[in-house]
Amino acid sequence: MLGAAPAQFVGQAHLFGVHPDDQRMVAESFRQVMAGENPSTQMEFRARHADGTWRTLRASAGPLFDADQKISGVVSSVRDITEAKTFEQQLMQKEKFASMGQMMAGAAHELNNPLTAILGVSDLLRERAADDATRRQVEIILQQARRAASIVQNLLALAVPTGQKRLKVKVEDVVAKVTESHQKSLQQRNIMVDVTVAGKLPEVEGDPRLLGQVFANILLNAEQAISSVRDKGAVRISLSQAGNNLLVEFADDGPGIPREIVDKIYDPFFTTKRPGGGSGLGLTICLGVIKDHGGRIEVQTSEGAGATFRIFLPAIAEKRLEAPNSAPARRAPQASSALTGRKMLIVDDEESIREIVQDGLSARGMNVECAASSEEVLALLAGNTYEIVLCDFNLPGLSGEQLFEQLRAQAGGSLPRFVFMTGDLLERSTIASFAERGAHVLQKPFQISALATLLAELLQEQPIRAD
Repeated sequence: MLGAAPAQFVGQAHLFGVHPDDQRMVAESFRQVMAGENPSTQMEFRARHADGTWRTLRASAGPLFDADQKISGVVSSVRDITEAKTFEQQLMQKEKFASMGQMMAGAAHELNNPLTAILGVSDLLRERAADDATRRQVEIILQQARRAASIVQNLLALAVPTGQKRLKVKVEDVVAKVTESHQKSLQQRNIMVDVTVAGKLPEVEGDPRLLGQVFANILLNAEQAISSVRDKGAVRISLSQAGNNLLVEFADDGPGIPREIVDKIYDPFFTTKRPGGGSGLGLTICLGVIKDHGGRIEVQTSEGAGATFRIFLPAIAEKRLEAPNSAPARRAPQASSALTGRKMLIVDDEESIREIVQDGLSARGMNVECAASSEEVLALLAGNTYEIVLCDFNLPGLSGEQLFEQLRAQAGGSLPRFVFMTGDLLERSTIASFAERGAHVLQKPFQISALATLLAELLQEQPIRAD
């Protein structure tokens, strides 16, 4: 069970190989049995395997009687429940994330509309700022709004993991970029980082940006943990192949993670950092990203003796390596000149969104009209033509998608260019399906300048045929 011969245990204390944090509990359980205070006991504890890992064992123990019916020892049976405990924890996490997923998605969706309004107004104020001081102040608003938008996107990614931007990735390159970007901060705190790469490693399929976010978060956690207890330390990063997986290990010599909170570290908004030191979403997002990549995260820690995070990512076979399709680069048009005189219809049930987008695009020379529902759109289209329709995906009554399909069915010739704006995080297959039917998707929250650039690019393309 522990990879060792029985002879290695003969003559050793009964706590031999038991995890230091579990020894007191195990000793007390055996003492109660030996003293006759407890006729039987059950306990779970960790014991070191010969390969250096910790296994979770479950023991049932009772008194051993001699010929005079006096307690002379303890007899126990032990089984390895490591895999069962891991599965149980994964199941609990899955249920927890499932229950929180809907809440997060709903909250994120509701936040996207006000964030779009804040970004839009800030964008307009910056463009119209009369002096540098006002412009800097508005820039601060924009920066903080983008930060809030990033948190919202993280919540959506956690609730609805996506498979977008999957490429073949050399993980060692991603790790190198992360350590390089954090080098200055690590040096300031006297923390040395040692990276070891074991031979030629396979590539993985994934999103290098998201994987970099995972590695950066774990490295930052190690940096903060070490700095909380001493003025110098070390982080060892090792990359190796483990069967069909690529293994990335982050081992620090910080204070470790107390046993009572190990099971909570992936919980959303759980943090031991000081107020403002972190949102408590870092490891939650790391877990979601790695799971979405088909991998897993394990943590090994002992209070006072550092922590090791082990990330397993499935390697891709050589035959699956394909160069990503690359379209020739196209110079972005000047948005203002490309939009001047163009006619557009905005459809959104949020008045603030309609007002901000109309103001921002009208300032760039567009002729913009607004509608609050699909029914208003149908009435307007009866006597008007538009080059672009910017439509909210989740409209009351007839939804944006239903409106689009109805217009496609009614159109005898070309359709206006159609852009959905949504606070939901749509699956890549859904976005691809819309693209095949001639519709684009714009994720809320967005800035007016980014919207203007997108519209200018679309207006250079050929009109969409309904058939």
